[in-house]
Amino acid sequence: SFEYLLGRIDPDNLRVRENLQLLRASLHCRIAIVEGRSAAKELAQLRGLIEASTLQPHRLLSYQGVLIESLYDAGLDAEALEFAPRVLAFNPNHPRTLLVSAKAEARQRNREAALDYLSRYLEVMREADESHVRVDRARQLHDRLAPSS
Repeated sequence: SFEYLLGRIDPDNLRVRENLQLLRASLHCRIAIVEGRSAAKELAQLRGLIEASTLQPHRLLSYQGVLIESLYDAGLDAEALEFAPRVLAFNPNHPRTLLVSAKAEARQRNREAALDYLSRYLEVMREADESHVRVDRARQLHDRLAPSS
């Protein structure tokens, strides 16, 4: 268990401890959402850990991606879109953030913003396997939102 591991880590090894806490919080978020439970407590904990983190920004990207995706999956589009610019300010090509932001904007019926995020996502994923399910779904969403010629 995480508690066991946290108890065994040297108290001076803050980076490993912080990474384990972030990993535990992100897993708890995903589990709560998959189980269909309210993830409010888990989301707040993960967000708090990210905001209080002493880790370098590039080490937080995966946890921030989980937070944004979990907020979206929990139906909290506005919160996901509020957090996304922080990630994109550090890494404007973060695929998960671009795709989730596109889906959140589409769900909020902000077609232009959704198309912008989708175009950026598809550009980033240009070299990806075209059959990848996320790329395929992004193309389908883009085709639905793009004005017909």
